[in-house]
Amino acid sequence: MKVVVGADKAGFDLKEKVKTYLKEHDYEVVDVSETPQADFVDSSLAVTDKVLNDKIEKAIMFDEYG
Repeated sequence: MKVVVGADKAGFDLKEKVKTYLKEHDYEVVDVSETPQADFVDSSLAVTDKVLNDKIEKAIMFDEYG
């Protein structure tokens, strides 16, 4: 199953931990914010684009508040 993940600066470390967990449990992970300088708006739009246009059914967005 494919899962798209994205994060802003504050959520980046948590995203990396969850991404590792998902990969260890045989999920295909599409990461749209691979640098810790990612902006919330840019990352959330990229996650939304993958869900809508690439038909990825699962998505997780990490931000400063969780």
